[in-house]
Amino acid sequence: MRVFATLPQEDLRKVGAAARMIEAEGYDGVVAMENKHDPFLALAVAGAQTDRIELHTGVAIAFARTPMAVANVGWDLAGSTGGRFVIGLGSQVRAHNERRFSVPWTPPAPRMREYVQVLRAIWRCWKTGEKPAFEGENYRFTLMTPNFAPDRLRRCSKSQPRNATASNCTASAPASI
Repeated sequence: MRVFATLPQEDLRKVGAAARMIEAEGYDGVVAMENKHDPFLALAVAGAQTDRIELHTGVAIAFARTPMAVANVGWDLAGSTGGRFVIGLGSQVRAHNERRFSVPWTPPAPRMREYVQVLRAIWRCWKTGEKPAFEGENYRFTLMTPNFAPDRLRRCSKSQPRNATASNCTASAPASI
């Protein structure tokens, strides 16, 4: 069994001490949720203050962000934490997509599948230099110039980057699976 704790997200000044305490107490990792605050900020602070614990989003709302934005933050967090970052993605419900995030609603399961596929294509491009050639129904990734491609990750202690080849996804309803 693995045990995780949630990070305080209401005040980023509290995150470092909380993460260090969680790590010292032997937890396996921490989780930051996308409720009132962006989950990536607290995880960045926690990652800079710890050496061992995994850093998970539980969850980040996918469709409110472009795949490129998520790929960038995931790559940066994986690189700066030695591969300890794990991204969990969620679709959120129709009302929140349309009326809170201002994104059009489409069936979430196929869209999430494609979202993860394009994330993997972006990370593969950055990792191997492979020419981008992803064209789906909702997302397209066919351009990456050297000026915008991040450096290859060198600090990942696990597979490089472990979490740039997989994502965790959640569903809020059976139809989303």
